[in-house]
Amino acid sequence: MSRGAGPSEEAGAPDETGYPAKAADHLSHGGNTRLIAAASGLPESAILDYSANINPFGPPDWLPDAIGEGLSRVAFYPDPEATEAREAAAARFSSSPDRFLFADGADSLLFALPRALAADACVLPIPTYSGYRRAIRRADIPEIDLPLLAEDDFRMDSPRFMASLRDALQRGAPGGIPEGAVARWRGADASNRTWERGGVTMDRMIVFLGSPNNPAGGVLPKKLVEDLAKEFPHRYFVIDESFLELTLKGESLIGTDITNIIVARSLTKAWAVPGARVGFIYSNPGIRGAVRAEISAWPLSSFAEAIAKRALGDKEFLGRTIPALLAEEADFSKALASMPGIGVFRSGANFLLVDFGDDSRGASIAEALLKRGIAIRRFSPDEGLSGRYARLAVRSREENRRFMEALRAAIEANKAARMRPSPKPYSGSERRL
Repeated sequence: MSRGAGPSEEAGAPDETGYPAKAADHLSHGGNTRLIAAASGLPESAILDYSANINPFGPPDWLPDAIGEGLSRVAFYPDPEATEAREAAAARFSSSPDRFLFADGADSLLFALPRALAADACVLPIPTYSGYRRAIRRADIPEIDLPLLAEDDFRMDSPRFMASLRDALQRGAPGGIPEGAVARWRGADASNRTWERGGVTMDRMIVFLGSPNNPAGGVLPKKLVEDLAKEFPHRYFVIDESFLELTLKGESLIGTDITNIIVARSLTKAWAVPGARVGFIYSNPGIRGAVRAEISAWPLSSFAEAIAKRALGDKEFLGRTIPALLAEEADFSKALASMPGIGVFRSGANFLLVDFGDDSRGASIAEALLKRGIAIRRFSPDEGLSGRYARLAVRSREENRRFMEALRAAIEANKAARMRPSPKPYSGSERRL
């Protein structure tokens, strides 16, 4: 893997004002339906978005009332500490309000963590959520990538990954990078950095772990994470549980009293309100205060706080929709696995990682689906997956049926194109019209 882009690549050429014309981001994200519509040539209303993993059975019925509550406060500044949302979280998880910090999405809090903790290095499983790398790049700290392997089904609890993770935690210095790991700078001046073995200390290392990991799935057992955190008390373990409510597997670490564990949650996926932008972290009060100093003065709007209160107080919606969603996941993954030349990695949540066999076939199928208004989440090598892989959301039964019809057509078209003989190269002796 190559190192991050340097200043000129990162920001683009300056315009007439002297500022960069465009802040390019080499890390992509699903769910941009306006961009998808423009690429497909179809109206946004016609797009079937499999690139973002949202509960297809939402939003909840109480959403209009929550928006009305937010509207009633729109003439006032929102509560800068989101007190009512924190109290709702404390009640739901039987903890103290001073352990919760809310903001406009879990991403904002993940982004703030490396700077808040004065981290000097970060460990990531690869592939994983691209937002962690944005945080690392902003903090300008070294990144250690620990590969998750297809032959291990990209499992984080595989013996090989666990050995490399423990090795990284123990060595904690560039002179001792585990075998198979990749070390690189992610900062804005990455092109001017060199990794000097032994030249950088790693006393305040962060480990980002998805639970389940996005895009390949997998959950580390709660006890295993707690044991690692106790064994390495000077390492920070950030456990991203943004998809945990969308699975019936795995135990939450919210409520732990281990001081070097931070838990991140998004409320927008399970509750199907991504436009609301609301998430939180659970941590010890000291870390909470450090992160609070890194985010905006009013990190949560009155609308988002009203939605957070309703979601955290709702005891019915997830219990009704998640079993139905996981039943759809089982049927959808079975249908996908029956297709010729497709491998399926089940996440245990509402998304699947699929392997189309090779990069060319993956690109051809994705393009054919897009022409039908169906978007899937593709990857770049910089994200640890080649173009042969794609992540698919799990949607409703009718939408999944429509997807399978389009996929069958795309596979047949790709097969026909591969069987078509290549044009004979022009030798120079033939006449071209």
